[in-house]
Amino acid sequence: MVKIFSKKRGLLTKGFTHALILASCLYCFLKKVINKVFSLHDVLCIKFFKKHKAIMPKLVSGFTLVEMLIAIGIITALSGVVLFNYGSFNSSLALTNLAYDIALTVRQAEYYGIGSKSSEGDFTTGYGVHFDTVQNTTYNIFSVLKEETSYAFLDPNQVVQIFDLNNGNYISSIHKINPCEPVSGNVDVVFFRPLPKVYFSYGGTTELSNGIVVEIKSTRADDKKMYVKILSSGQIGVSKTSECYPS
Repeated sequence: MVKIFSKKRGLLTKGFTHALILASCLYCFLKKVINKVFSLHDVLCIKFFKKHKAIMPKLVSGFTLVEMLIAIGIITALSGVVLFNYGSFNSSLALTNLAYDIALTVRQAEYYGIGSKSSEGDFTTGYGVHFDTVQNTTYNIFSVLKEETSYAFLDPNQVVQIFDLNNGNYISSIHKINPCEPVSGNVDVVFFRPLPKVYFSYGGTTELSNGIVVEIKSTRADDKKMYVKILSSGQIGVSKTSECYPS
C-alpha cells in the first residue's frame, strides 16, 4: 500500500514539474511574440509620423487647461444672461397676450350687442365690458337692458363671463381720450344694436366720450406696459405706447 502511494506521489510530482516547465516555455514564447508585435507597431508609427510630418501637429493637438477654463467661463456667462432675461421676456410676452385678450373680449361684447344676442328672451339687450382700477385683477362681460338710465355694471346678476388677470398682471390705470383725463374707480364699455356706437359709463354714470385707454402692467416687469384703446367709433387697438399718456 505504501509502495503504491509512493509511486503515485512520484508520478504526480513528475507531472507537475513537466507542466511547470511547459508553462515557462509558453510564457517566454508569448513574451517574445508580444515584444515583437509592439516593436513592429512602434516602428510603423515612427515611419508614419516621419512621412506625414505636416499633419502630425493636428493629430496630437488639443485643449490646454487655460483654454478649457475660458470656454467654460464663456458658456456659463451666456447661460446666466439667457436665464436672467428669460423671466422678463416671459412676463413681457404674457402681458402682450393679455392686452390682445382684453381687446378680443371687448370685440366679443360688441358682437353680442350689435348681433342681438338674446338674454332671457330679450333681443334688445346690450352687452359691455366692466373694468375696475380698484379690483384690478379681473374684468367681465355683462348684459344691460336698453331701457336702463345708466348703461353700467350695477348688479352681479348681469355678469355673463368673468376673466382673471393671472401671472402678476393688473389694470394699472384708465384714461379718457381727448381730453386725456385719468379715471378712478370703474369704467363700463357698452354696445347696442343697430349701430356700432359705444357708450361709456364712469362710476355708474353714462356720458359722451371719445374713448378710453386701458393701461395694463405686470408686477414681474414693472417697466413693461401695454395699452388697449377703445374709441367711440367702435375701433379697438393694442399698442405698446399711447397718445393719451406723456412719454
